Amino acid sequence: MSENIEKFKKFEELNKPDIRHLLCNQVFAYKVTLESLYADVSAESITSNAPEEIISNFNILKNLVVYSWFCYSFQQIAHHQSYIIIEHALRIKACAKDKSPGLKKLISSAIENEWINDSGFRHINEDMLNSADNTEYCKQLVVSLPKLRNCNAHGSNSLWPFPVMSLRICADLINQLFKE
Repeated sequence: MSENIEKFKKFEELNKPDIRHLLCNQVFAYKVTLESLYADVSAESITSNAPEEIISNFNILKNLVVYSWFCYSFQQIAHHQSYIIIEHALRIKACAKDKSPGLKKLISSAIENEWINDSGFRHINEDMLNSADNTEYCKQLVVSLPKLRNCNAHGSNSLWPFPVMSLRICADLINQLFKE
């Protein structure tokens, strides 16, 4: 059996970290532990103005990210779950009853209706903000999010690290859509 294939964990290994986290710790400057991962995830929240179904799914996403400590491949599922939540939140905000407007159109609509802008994303620092157009990053999301979602949804064996970033982008977008 290939080394690249995911394996079913043995019962006695269920509560042990996935070895790939330990390997990543040797490569990346930021060292991840279960405690640091949990702290990063628990720091993320969304507004209570968001619909209950979005809040519930966001909490599922948070659990997935934390449990990826034990099963590294859950990160891929967490990324995908973040795209699903973003699309669902956009659909609710747009009052789209059917599934016809796709993710690309929904993000474009959110930009046009000024529901989202670059300053609402915490990872965009002030130096990166364009005073002439506060939607440059959002316009990149129109292209990148559907591509990432589709790559994941239509089958891929890629494992993308850093699901906390997807969680954060998801939170920032939802918080803009359902402001206090």
